[in-house]
This record gives sequence, structure tokens and C-alpha cells, in this order.
Amino acid sequence: MHTSALIVFLFWAQLLWINFCFGTRYTYSSIQPCEKCEENSKTFYEMENIKLCSRCALEYLSFNFATQDTKTIKFYMKDIIFHETNNNNNNTKHITWKMVSYAVDTIWTKTAIILEKRRKQKKSFNLFLLANEIWEQTFMKQKVLTRRVCAMCSLERFSLMKIQCCHKQICINCFFSIENKNCMLCNKKVCKDKKKLLISVCSAVQKILHLEEEVMKIMPKSVINNILEIKNDRPSLPTQQQIEEVIKYNNQKIVIPWSYILEPEKEFTKNIVISKDICSIFVSFATVSPQYAMYQHLDFMKNFQSLSLWILINTYLGSLILKSNPFHSSNLYEKQILPKELHDKIDDILHQTNRFLFNWMNFLFCYVFFGPDFYTNYQTVFLMLLFTPQMLFIHREVLKYIHDIAMKAILYEFY
Repeated sequence: MHTSALIVFLFWAQLLWINFCFGTRYTYSSIQPCEKCEENSKTFYEMENIKLCSRCALEYLSFNFATQDTKTIKFYMKDIIFHETNNNNNNTKHITWKMVSYAVDTIWTKTAIILEKRRKQKKSFNLFLLANEIWEQTFMKQKVLTRRVCAMCSLERFSLMKIQCCHKQICINCFFSIENKNCMLCNKKVCKDKKKLLISVCSAVQKILHLEEEVMKIMPKSVINNILEIKNDRPSLPTQQQIEEVIKYNNQKIVIPWSYILEPEKEFTKNIVISKDICSIFVSFATVSPQYAMYQHLDFMKNFQSLSLWILINTYLGSLILKSNPFHSSNLYEKQILPKELHDKIDDILHQTNRFLFNWMNFLFCYVFFGPDFYTNYQTVFLMLLFTPQMLFIHREVLKYIHDIAMKAILYEFY
């Protein structure tokens, strides 16, 4: 009797400790709408005084990964996976908490280096990757939770705003792309109440920047009206300038990175400063100039023209072989993850680098085995074909390596 009472006491003590440390989970007998995405659910998690469904809770933890305690994140992940698995209609067997806890701890240990690195860099982490990997490989053999997407562009976004016409949730980039003031989804006027619409956009921007949303509550109505310049004959949509004025009301030093807010997936591409044209010019100069310098003693009329023609053919033949490389895009899956601009930029820079190596490889080979006058025999240019398989193999392996680095940097991003 005493043993049973002790077990019950310890059980309730653990529940109270979990509730105190990690927050509250609500389970209703009937479905209720989520306070963020408004989708129906029976299970909710309270975060920042808002009741979120399982998907929105996992999104919140992913976006605020750097500021959340590891124990908190792991507990919520276990609880979400446990309830979503057992409540799923496709699941035929009951999953215990111990099984879920082991699966989460295992995958957390496997990705511990990446997780800790992103935490130190104060970056987000896409926890949906870990959760769905557990579901696919351990419990359900399929993905259970997917991220919310913009109703217009279908891109995954954490911060979405509800438009007033059809109450759909869209991203900030799609909002600013509305030109004729009519919604592309329902063809009705987007703006019914300009002030509420401004608050909605500002709230979405502030979430991305991790700013407090109290500024709208303390701003005098007269100030907001002056910013909006409300006129009955001009029901235009809020502009970026008006949004900046509201957000910077208390702090003018705030910098709003509009390029990241509108197109966050392109930020990694912008970090690669070298452009295709600059790289091509630099490689051409570094290839041709030293080769000319080795023959600076030649008579221009007799031999210099022959050398120039040999170098020209050698340069363009190497470039042509690399461009026709069957391993130029070694994996279609990489193209699905990497933005097209980034994928093309990596390919272009690597192509120019390998062109430099390819040209010098053939030039030095001919110089060593055929003597300094090799350029008089243009057939020696085609000896480049001897190095083609090796060069294409190197090109493929380096391309895969760089793509792997880029994918790891982008794959775990959560925006």
C-alpha cells in the first residue's frame, strides 16, 4: 500500500516539476483552433502566453533554438512526437514514452556537434528535420509534421501574416508584391482597415527580428495616424517606410534587413562575394600571363603568334570539356535544397578554378615532354584529353564536397 502511494506521489511530483520547468500542455476532449495558425487540434502547448498546436510549438522552438534551454527543447520534442504518433490514425501500435525518449536522445547525440555550433552562433535550427527523421526511420515510416507555408508562394516561413480579405496567411514578401491592392487568392481588396494591417505586418517583422511587440501598444494613435497618412480616397497598403517608422519609434538605431526578411534563402548566396565575371577574369589572367612570361624572349613575328594561338586553343578546349562535364550537377537532390542562384554560383566558381588547373596541367606536360618549342605543334593541345577523366573526377568530388558544406549551412536554417 505504501509502495503504491509512493509511486503515485512521485508521478504527480514529476508532472508538477515538468509543468513548472517547461510550461503547460493542454489536452481537450474536443478540437480547438490554434491561436497562431487557427488549425484545429486537441493538444496545445503554452509558449509566451499563447496556446500553440504541435506544429506551431515545434516551429517556435526551431526559430528560437539559440535562446531555449536544451532540456526544454528535448522535452517538448519528446512530448510532441509521443502524442502525434499515438494520435495518428495510420499508427497501428502504441508507442511508449521510453521509446520516444530513447529515439530523441539518440538523434540528439548524433547531431550534437551541429546543434552546439548553431547555438554558439545564435542561429535557428530546423527541428522538423530531426522529428521527421525519427518518425520515418523509427515509428511511422512517413513524415508526420510539415511546416506552414505561405498561401501565395507556398514557401516555408515562420513569420506569416493574416490578410483581411480571405484570412489566409501569407509571407511578408508576397504582401509587398501585391500591386493592385487586390488579393491574388480571392480577388478582393486586401486592405479593409489600414491600421490593423500595419500592426499585422509590423508584428510579423518584429518576430523575425526577435523584437518585443509592445511598441504598438504604447504608440499614441495620433502618431500612428500621422505615419499612415490616412485619407479616405487613398486606401493604399502600408509601405516599408511606414513599417520602419513604427518599429523604430522607441529606438532609431534598429536596422531592418529587408533583403533577409523578404528572401532569407538568398542570404547564403550573397555571402559568396566573388562574382562569375570577376572570377573568370582573374583565372584568365593567372593562366595566360605566366605562360607568356615564360616566353618573353621570343620574337613576336616568328613565334609569339604561334604561342598565342596554342594558348588560346588550350584555354577554350579546357573550358569546353569542363562545361560538357556529365557530373556538372552530381545530385538532383542538391538542386532541390540549394537555391538556384547559389547552385549556379558554386558551379561557375568551381568551373573557373578547374579550368586554371586543367590548362596548366596540359601546358606543363607538353613543356616537359616535348620541349620548349611544343607550341609549334598544335596537335599537342589535344593531349589534354589524356587528363580529362581524372579532371572530371576531381571536378565531381570537389563539387560534391562544396555542395555538402552549402547544404549543411542551409539545411538547418529556419526562417
